[in-house]
Amino acid sequence: MNRRKANGVLRLIANAVHVDAFAVAVLCIAMGAPVSAFARAIPKASSTSRAGTTVARPWQFERKLGAKTVEISLSWTDCGRRPAPTRRAKVVERPGRAIITALVHTPASSPGTPCKRVRKKGKIRVRLDRPISSLKLYDGSFTPPKLRWPESGG
Repeated sequence: MNRRKANGVLRLIANAVHVDAFAVAVLCIAMGAPVSAFARAIPKASSTSRAGTTVARPWQFERKLGAKTVEISLSWTDCGRRPAPTRRAKVVERPGRAIITALVHTPASSPGTPCKRVRKKGKIRVRLDRPISSLKLYDGSFTPPKLRWPESGG
C-alpha cells in the first residue's frame, strides 16, 4: 500500500469511529505506514460548540485512594466566570494499562464579553475496573499517550 493511500485510510478510520491511540499505532504498523501518519491520524482532543469548549488537559498522578481508585490533578485557563468549568475523566482500559484522558468543559461566554484569563487547578477521582497495582496509567491528552504511573526511574 502506498504512503498516500495509507494516510487516507488511517484518517478515515480515526475520524469515523472512536479509536484510541494504541489502536491507531497498531494499524500504522500493520499497514507499514510511517510514524508521521500516526500523529496525523489521531483526531484533536478538543471540541467547541455554543455550549462551550471541551479540552483534554495533561494531568499528574496524585495518589491512590483505594485498590481501584486514583486521584489526578490538572490545571487549565478560563475566564473566571460562572458557571464553573466541569471536569471529568475518560478511561480506556486494556490488559496491563489504562489510558486516562482528563477533560475540562468550559461553558461558552457571551460574544463580546471580555475575558481575563485565570489559571485554575483541580483534582479528579478516577475509578478503574482493575486493581491499580496491575496497571500502568497513561495520560491520553498526548499522542502517543504518556506514562504517568508508575513513574519511570530515568
